[in-house]
Amino acid sequence: MKKKTAVLILCALMAAGLAACGGKGGENLSSVTGESIETSAVSSSSQEDAVMSIPLAEGDDWKLEDCIVLGNYKGLKLTKTVGQVTDEEVDSYIQSQATAEEVTDENAAVQDGDTVNIDYVGKIDGQEFDGGSAQGSVLVIGSDTFIDGFEDGLIGMKKGETKDLNLKFPDDYGNTDVAGKDVVFTVTLNSISRAPEQDDAWVSSYTDGEYTTMDDYRAYMKESLQKGNEEAADQQLNSDAWEQVESACTFLKLPKSYVEEGSEEFEKNVTSQAEQYNLSLDDFIEQNGLTAEEYKVRKEQYGRYTAESRLLLDALMQAEQLTDDSQEYQDALAETEKAWGMTADALKEQYGEDTLKQYVETQMVLDKVIGYADVTETQTDGADSITVTNAGGTTE
Repeated sequence: MKKKTAVLILCALMAAGLAACGGKGGENLSSVTGESIETSAVSSSSQEDAVMSIPLAEGDDWKLEDCIVLGNYKGLKLTKTVGQVTDEEVDSYIQSQATAEEVTDENAAVQDGDTVNIDYVGKIDGQEFDGGSAQGSVLVIGSDTFIDGFEDGLIGMKKGETKDLNLKFPDDYGNTDVAGKDVVFTVTLNSISRAPEQDDAWVSSYTDGEYTTMDDYRAYMKESLQKGNEEAADQQLNSDAWEQVESACTFLKLPKSYVEEGSEEFEKNVTSQAEQYNLSLDDFIEQNGLTAEEYKVRKEQYGRYTAESRLLLDALMQAEQLTDDSQEYQDALAETEKAWGMTADALKEQYGEDTLKQYVETQMVLDKVIGYADVTETQTDGADSITVTNAGGTTE
């Protein structure tokens, strides 16, 4: 199975729920999470207690069989669900590619779907109220951003025109001070922006002549979006398979070196996030609502979950007699190079040799696990389920 979006188990920690990261071109092989530290914690205290209670194996002379008991990983029951792209989704995606441009025709009137720049003043009983006025507000007509009647009331207006909108706040409006009250918004239209008509001329310009008709471009986009859905389904299948295998394992000890490496990776990524906001690590931790002690616990939890994932990877490699000097490894490495559009040397330079090695090993063991599994493929368009017969679906 080819998996451009295969999961990097070392960093994803899927079963732990810490973070899910995949490998689409342009994404980070070793990304940890786009979430805050607060939300990257595991989902249940029982999981936390369990992983924190596992003793550590000191030194470098630990044995794999003393750390993990590998459970069943053959004959898993898995479901691969593939979303089928609709014509409406294709049209919506193509429409999103058209950049709205300011309309220069002074006689142009606001239409549904236009992006407008407006000033407005809201008054209740003749008095302005907090949050009811703004200047230079950008609004897409039809987005239902404002209360009922506001956006419809702008349709037909021309640049420079001012208009009073007599409206009423809904009874269940979030701000109880204005809920259910009549309101008058005085709106001035500053500008209208509109996406160009998406015709053959537009698509030829947009694609630099690669596609010259909308029909051809729609067909290409539908195929491209469907491929993305297939990749997402493969990624979820990988995640489900790994979670089943991991849940069947018993972890007896965790190599201290694995835990420390995982904790260091956690801090490295959190520090990187802090730098993006021009914050020190301490300030970033505080802004995420954690004390220094709570952060320390998060970091160790992360290190322990990465250690579990690495142990499972080691155990599967051993059980399947897979090695890094085999032709099978070289084939998996070549697939990774192809999927990412980068050479192995470039991947090593960008992500590190160990990360690349563990990534490729993960592809190898997932191919084995899914190859042994009974996979039922379903489609979200209501089609009947199709049982996929894997290369054997065997447990040999």
